[in-house]
Formats: sequence, structure tokens, C-alpha cells
Amino acid sequence: MSEYIVPHFGKDVTDGICGSAVDGFRETSAALPNRRGPSRGPVALPGGKKRFVSTNELGQPNGSDVDSMAFKTAIGVNTRKYVPIAYETLHLVPPEDYEKVLSVLQETFDCEGVSPEYFRGRVNQAWKNHRHNLHKKYIKGKPVAVLRNSPPPPFVNREEWQWFLDYTSKETFKAASRRNIVNQSKLKAPNTLGRCTMAAIRHMI
Repeated sequence: MSEYIVPHFGKDVTDGICGSAVDGFRETSAALPNRRGPSRGPVALPGGKKRFVSTNELGQPNGSDVDSMAFKTAIGVNTRKYVPIAYETLHLVPPEDYEKVLSVLQETFDCEGVSPEYFRGRVNQAWKNHRHNLHKKYIKGKPVAVLRNSPPPPFVNREEWQWFLDYTSKETFKAASRRNIVNQSKLKAPNTLGRCTMAAIRHMI
């Protein structure tokens, strides 16, 4: 299946993710022990007013204001809500799932300046992070038989959860996880700095 490209709704720009230094600090802080649960999303403005998402020349939210940071958070929240985890790869996620996330965001955000490349990349990363966190928090080291009879985690229905339990029990998944751990241990430097990709940082320099 060919990879779906979200319809253009702003400036045509290259990919990358960037935020402010404060945003990067919050990202780092969120990785510390005893962190809170997943965000439920920003509170809507009164009177149906939309939050304006300011962007840079790459079509990425600046991240230096409350509304831009809220937009980033909302992408993750709505990805967890509307993009099922029951796909083996991102290439199998249907176009309508991306469109659903975008349509929900457009109800509360004026995000015309955000590039489709940024949007798609952010959804993809949120989807992968969600699955990774589900496996790490709810599955890893626990008996699958017990998990099958337990309630599913937030944002996941029972049918999807049963599929995910089967999927993560496969030897192919376990082998891929081991390879990822080895590859990550060989990294000499991260490809991001807070919420800024190295590509975006090079552009800024």
C-alpha cells in the first residue's frame, strides 16, 4: 500500500519538528520517573474561538506560545483517540484516520499555516509513542493470560487490546524490539534536541 499524504492545507514546506527551549525542558521533564499519565488535551476556548497556531518558515508550530504548544499536545491526544493501534505498520493506517485527527484539530485550532508534512510526521510519532508506552507500561514482563482478562488501557477498546496482545507476543515483534534496543545503545547523539529535530536546528543555524 502506498503511503498516504495528508491533503495540503498550508504552506508547502519540508519536514521537521521544533519548539522552544521551554518546550524542550517540559519534554525532558516528562521523561523523568513518577510522571503523570497521558494528557487529556488542552481546554477549548470560550465562545467557539479558535486557538491560532503560529508557525515558522518550515510550517512548524513555533512552540513559544501557549496555543502552539497546545496544538502539539492535541495532536498526540487525538492520535491516541482516533488512530487504532491494531495495525502492524504505519503504512497500513488508512487515510480517513489522519483526516479524522485533522478535522478534530481544525474545530479548535486555526492551523492553516501548519505544513502537511509536519502534521503527518507528528501523528506518526504520536502513534509509535503510544504503542511503545502501552507495551512498556502494561505488557512488558506481565503474563499475557492475565492481561487478556484485564480491562484495556485508556484510549484502547478491548478488540484492539486483544489484537495488540497477540501482536506483541509474536517472536517477530520480540526480535525487532531486541534489535531496536541494540541500535539505540549504539547511538552517539540523539536526532532531536527537546522537540527540535536536528534538521530543523541546522536550518535555524
